Formats: sequence, C-alpha cells, structure tokens
Amino acid sequence: MTQLFNPPQATPPQCISIITQRIEIQNAVEKIKNAFERSQAAFSGKSYSLSKSIERRTDERVPVELPIFMKPIVRSGQHILILDDQPVMGFTHDFSSQGFGFSYDQAVRSKHVLVEFDLYNIGSMQLVAELRWSRKKDAHAFVGGALVVGILPS
Repeated sequence: MTQLFNPPQATPPQCISIITQRIEIQNAVEKIKNAFERSQAAFSGKSYSLSKSIERRTDERVPVELPIFMKPIVRSGQHILILDDQPVMGFTHDFSSQGFGFSYDQAVRSKHVLVEFDLYNIGSMQLVAELRWSRKKDAHAFVGGALVVGILPS
C-alpha cells in the first residue's frame, strides 16, 4: 500500500557548544557597546560616546538600548540546549563588562537564555545569559538583570 502522507519527523534537539572564557565574553560585550556607539553616530550624524553612570556596583554600567530576542535554554557547563524556538522580545537598558539590564514582554521559563543582538554593520551576535533577577511590572512588562556566562561562536 502506498503511503500518501509522510508526517514530518521531529528532529532531536541539538546540544550547542559555547565559549565561556571571561576575556572572550568581555570582548563580545565591548563589541556590542562599540556597535551601539557607531549606530548612534551614523544615524545622528554626530559623534557619540557612551557616558558612564553613577553606580553602586564595582563594574560601571553604561546606557545601551538595543532590541534583543531571548530563547529559554538549559545550560550544562559549556553546552546549551534550546528549549523553545519562540523568542521573547525585549530591550536592553544598560551594559557592564559582565551583564546587562533589560525589559521584556513576557515571562521567561528558564534560568538561562540565549540572547540575540542584531548589531549595526556587524550582524547577529548571540550571548548566553543567566537571569539574576526579574520583576513583573504589569501583564506584558517585565524588567530584569542578567549575567553573561557565554557566547556562541560565530
């Protein structure tokens, strides 16, 4: 008997290796901040420099507002597994060399997320972040802070 319909086969989830060296993470964060400065200068026609904010933390934070897409993941050492392909959308507020503050539109169901940035004149960059805190502001508004714990190789 000829089968008329072949249902799609589920593909097994893939384990993805990440880079976790602190210097590589700091370089990636600097690349994001530099791309933000260049985009602001390109669109405003004026030179732009990130100003330092007065901060209680030992690591200074600078204002950087960039759109982000986050996917919930499971992390085990230097490997991650994406739990859901539907991204949660958000915006960063500020960056330090180790993490960022952000707003987002729906609850995230995992402690770790894969965060995608679309950088001016560079393209896409993906970081692995550990959600350190979050607070619900209303039905579709959350704020939080994250520590960058890895990057996806480009």
